[in-house]
Amino acid sequence: MGVNDLKTTAKPPPAPPAANPSRDSGAMRADQLTKWPMPARILGRQPGFQVVMRRSVIADIRAHAKSSPEIEICGVLVGNVFHDAKGPWCAVTANIRGNHASGRNAQVTFSAETWTDIHTQMEKRFPQQRILGWYHSHPGFGIFLSEMDVFIQHHFFSAPWQIAYVDDPQGGDRGLFVWRKGLPVREPHLIDEDVDRNAEDAPLSPESTSTISAGPVPDSTRSFPVWILVTATILVLIGAVAFAFWWLR
Repeated sequence: MGVNDLKTTAKPPPAPPAANPSRDSGAMRADQLTKWPMPARILGRQPGFQVVMRRSVIADIRAHAKSSPEIEICGVLVGNVFHDAKGPWCAVTANIRGNHASGRNAQVTFSAETWTDIHTQMEKRFPQQRILGWYHSHPGFGIFLSEMDVFIQHHFFSAPWQIAYVDDPQGGDRGLFVWRKGLPVREPHLIDEDVDRNAEDAPLSPESTSTISAGPVPDSTRSFPVWILVTATILVLIGAVAFAFWWLR
């Protein structure tokens, strides 16, 4: 990011720049993105930009927020951006906790140590992925982006595919914000049920998403049919036996 400290403070933040209409998640060009169909198991695909979050990621963010129910926590979202026949879509496949961040009831700080740890984990665990955005908690005061949150989004997560996710561990609500015509707007997101729903109540560890694959898992209906492989193997064996019988006659 090229940033040593990224923080929210009690002081009024600098005014964000004027909304830039070109900063819009729905305006991304398909030729700039990898073509990949959204798996059929994920329900609710609509035309235009949509975000898919794995249940395991949502669960770990909630666990992270509950570990500090009175103080804001933060981290980054990891994954990739694709396009299919209906437009661009974003796959959030993992998260990295801001383990060295400092927080208060209504503010959180990404320190230089936090960013060093995040980039180290990106290089080791997710070398083919992107930082898709950030997440933080709002313990007890709902889902919205404060003026400082918007400032952070404008200056440090400004790509049209970058997002913000907010979790309220006390109220139980959470929400996702995407770029629309130069402004971060709250929108629904789709869920990839890679773990049981009850996982959200489980005390997941900070490394709980470390085994998640780098990209979306291809729909099983698109994988190479097993019966073809088995049939081909049998035919090869029959041919080998027939050839050996002919050769030894």
